[in-house]
Amino acid sequence: ENVTVHKINLPLKKFKRERVYPAFTETEKDRHLKYLSSFKQTYGYVYLESGHQFVPLFHPQFRFSKESIVVGPITPGKQTFFGNNGLKTTYQHTGGYTYAFEDNIVYKLNADKLIPDRLYYSTFKPMPLINDKVMTKKEFRESGSYDSRWHPRSINLIDGALTMKVLLPQEKSASGFAAFLFENTLTKKIISPCESFGNHKTDFNVIPRGLYNVIAIYNNGTYLKMDSINFKSHTIMVLDLGKSALHPLDSLFGKWISAANKECFPTTEPRVIRMRHSSSTRGNIKGTVYSAEDNSPLPGVNVVIKGTEIGTVTDIEGRFEINADVTNVTLVFSFIGLKTEELETQVGSDITVSMQSDVMQLSEVVVTAYGLQSKSRGLAVALSGSVAGLSISNPDVVKAETKEKNDAEQREGEERLYNELLQLNTIRSHFNDVGFWEPKLFTDKQGQSKFNITFPDDITRWEATVYAMNRHLQTGTARKSIKSYKPIMAELNVPNFLTRGDFAFFIGKVSNYSQEQNIKGKIKWSNSESNLEKEIQFSGFNSDRLPVNATTTDSVTTSYVFTRDDGYMDGEKRTVPVVEQGIVRADGTLSILKNKEDAHVKAALNKNVTVEILANPIDIYAGEAKYLLNYKYDCNEQLASKLLGLINYRLVMRYEGKPFAYDKDVNKIIARLLKNQNQEFLWSWWDVSPATSYWMSAHILRALKVANEAGYQVDLSIENISRKAEYKFDIQQQYSLRDADLLQALAIWNAKLNYAKYIKRLDTLIQETLKPLRIKNRYHYYPYSLLNEKLLLQEVRQLVKLPYQRDSLLHYQKNGILGDVHFSDDKLAGYWYDDELTANVIAYRMGKRDSLLRKLVAPMQLYFLAERKKGAWNTYYSSSVVSAILPDLLAEGTSRKESFVNLTGKVRGSINKFPYRVELFPQEELHASNNSGFPIYFMQYKKERVINAKTGVDGFEIKTTLGNNSSSLQAGKPVNLTVEVNIKKEASLEYIMLEVPIPGACSYADKTQSGNAVETHREYFKDRTLIFCEKMRAGKYSFVIQLLPRFTGKYFINPAQVSLMYVPVVNANTDMKSVRVK
Repeated sequence: ENVTVHKINLPLKKFKRERVYPAFTETEKDRHLKYLSSFKQTYGYVYLESGHQFVPLFHPQFRFSKESIVVGPITPGKQTFFGNNGLKTTYQHTGGYTYAFEDNIVYKLNADKLIPDRLYYSTFKPMPLINDKVMTKKEFRESGSYDSRWHPRSINLIDGALTMKVLLPQEKSASGFAAFLFENTLTKKIISPCESFGNHKTDFNVIPRGLYNVIAIYNNGTYLKMDSINFKSHTIMVLDLGKSALHPLDSLFGKWISAANKECFPTTEPRVIRMRHSSSTRGNIKGTVYSAEDNSPLPGVNVVIKGTEIGTVTDIEGRFEINADVTNVTLVFSFIGLKTEELETQVGSDITVSMQSDVMQLSEVVVTAYGLQSKSRGLAVALSGSVAGLSISNPDVVKAETKEKNDAEQREGEERLYNELLQLNTIRSHFNDVGFWEPKLFTDKQGQSKFNITFPDDITRWEATVYAMNRHLQTGTARKSIKSYKPIMAELNVPNFLTRGDFAFFIGKVSNYSQEQNIKGKIKWSNSESNLEKEIQFSGFNSDRLPVNATTTDSVTTSYVFTRDDGYMDGEKRTVPVVEQGIVRADGTLSILKNKEDAHVKAALNKNVTVEILANPIDIYAGEAKYLLNYKYDCNEQLASKLLGLINYRLVMRYEGKPFAYDKDVNKIIARLLKNQNQEFLWSWWDVSPATSYWMSAHILRALKVANEAGYQVDLSIENISRKAEYKFDIQQQYSLRDADLLQALAIWNAKLNYAKYIKRLDTLIQETLKPLRIKNRYHYYPYSLLNEKLLLQEVRQLVKLPYQRDSLLHYQKNGILGDVHFSDDKLAGYWYDDELTANVIAYRMGKRDSLLRKLVAPMQLYFLAERKKGAWNTYYSSSVVSAILPDLLAEGTSRKESFVNLTGKVRGSINKFPYRVELFPQEELHASNNSGFPIYFMQYKKERVINAKTGVDGFEIKTTLGNNSSSLQAGKPVNLTVEVNIKKEASLEYIMLEVPIPGACSYADKTQSGNAVETHREYFKDRTLIFCEKMRAGKYSFVIQLLPRFTGKYFINPAQVSLMYVPVVNANTDMKSVRVK
């Protein structure tokens, strides 16, 4: 009575299987979106309240890496927001939006993907203080200790064909949940439903089949138990343990708890559960098939899920991947000449299979040619080699008909084939995974067409595909599997490549698939360095190892031929490319060429030098001004931003030598902003409102000041604003961190205020905010950046001629890899409008006013340029940066006609379009004079091949480790090549490339891209892997390449390199290494 089972009936006949991706339907999205919203991160005990509904948002102990979090369910309608410092705001809540709160203002913003389009593998960390425990507002407000125990009321377990929900009672002792287990009723074996996958990531996906007892254990040793539950596939089960008796601690606890996976049910750390939603088209069972004789990978092996038509074949490296619909399956492995193997396994496994030769297996059909009948006008034939992941359940596959033959017929067919091959006596040398023919045939009167084709020399199974079309443009497709085969076959296995200096053993193998037991003949090795012949006699197979030394970069061509005593011959000739030792790097310099500065370059003897001149920031900032010009929304912030955009666009038009036609628009915006002042003579978000926003008011005051200095009439009473500010500060004694913005804007207008007094009070407020908060013997620190406020107060001191410390700015200086400079305290922004970018606008304004800090102006301009290339700015960012920087750039370059970089030497003339690139040959010279009016990057470098570790423009460190850093590897045993990259300087770098050579002994064990967040793409080549990354900030990153050593010998590993793709002089590489494979 405590178990509910819903059986899922499947159709008895074959049915069409269709992949359904784990994604929400539009109906599901609409249903849930009205109850979901995101909230900008803030600090303190923050929650929503509506009637009896209480929704916790943030807590001093909660830590989130993103700017906002998604919260739900929240009932639409009237909600009250309770924030830090007594903030309380009632508003009308609507689902589907992002909310932010400042003073008494509610920002309702468009939200980006509250519900994901697709579900992927994901890792999430629940709120540590909640952990499935229902909390009242009182408990939430008073909770200060860190309780990481889990208090679930239900647990959901799902695998491929069974869904189970376990209902639990509320634990009175609140010791926390320890483990959930299955106990086999016969063997008493304990199974944990949770598996560990390393790095504290776990999957709840293991549900056994059959008769099991279910056990739920708490941390204090008490447990719930339900006996004899029959678990079957294609069912949905609900187990209610709330009605089971709570057993006291007994002797079974130690045995049970030791069988549980501690990473799944932690008692001292927040739990991290990985919910498994497979969205990949790759298989959920994978593995490698090897030959039992020589441990070499076997390509073309059929892999089928027993009892189904779902299957695949192994690739050239013996790897396969296959999708199973149930947890436990039996895989059948078969190939001509090999004994069929069966292996029981389950979803998530990575298995290894070894296959034995079967010389008696001769019932396979040997295909030497074929024809296709079709009433069609034309034919095109495409044959492609077998690859892992191919499903053989396709209804279009034409299955080869097999007939039972008696022994005499088999011998007769084998002799006929043998005699035919005896006349050929060719060495196979044309190997390819794909063959393509387009014979452009026409059918005869009987609707038939025949032609002969030549397959590549690979011994494998081919998938033949034929396309046809008739005169009515109707098309048809037919497919057929064709296996290439020889009764006695000589194969040569060689590496994909070698590095000069490698010493490798190639593998030759002669296999007997005929019924004869005693095969005699001789084998012959030959390559450019040596020839070897020897007599052999065998029944099943014979294998040999040939030592090869790659002494030059010429490719190594080797043949391996077996000639039987009766003249039958087979063999293979293969060519292995040899790459040079070392890696090519750019050796040179990157410098900032300021306006009116010169640079001179001369190529040395026997060296080519590349010169590149990068970046024209004027066009980028002019584009930002035009963007503001055309912005269509008109809240007060956007009006001020548009006003700044118009003023700066006027400067651009003057620079271009064109008229400015928007004076009327400027005056309209000024008039509208003045009209929207409220009773404090300041501004709210929209129109006229008493809900004053002080940062927004400061932004508007700055914009009006820029317009005033540009010659436009601005009838602003700064005295009225000053009196209101004095009343707020002196009479009401009201100070907030946002007042730093207002104070700076008033200082720009030369308002008469007691700045020293107000600065002191705001400095004290900053220190009090940063003071740690003690809650129940634990200290909690304010997590957000106050760099904006600190710099604003320093800027006010600078503006009103009060003493200020330059070190208060320089303390936060970060030097970028490309010579750029910015300022940061490495903390998250409390609000989007006072983040790191806006802090650097303040620092830039301070730098250009101070003669001792002016040297930082050009490097800071390059920082803003790099930030803009990462993505579009909003109106506030765009107007703030453009109004600070663009006037400086245009002031030095008076007009576009006069803005250029002058070149003499190999190239004579002027350039004003960037980037510009020229190559200097030995002894050639180039002189560049910057008259552009803005700083530019000037890069010069030569290419060199190195085998020792080097670093270019300082910024990167790179290290590689193969396996456990041993100097030897075991053939056939997979190993990881780990690459560690350290970004030494502050940056958020785009387009970083890692070039990681691999040893010639290895192929790739798995080409799955790692889960590194900065990695965007990988390219796998025979001799190296290229990894492309974006948005890499200062710090350490790790990347893994999975390799499979296949050939014994001693091999070199060329240096690995990290570099900026478009600034290659920023690079670092490792030493060349060597490894021995046994």
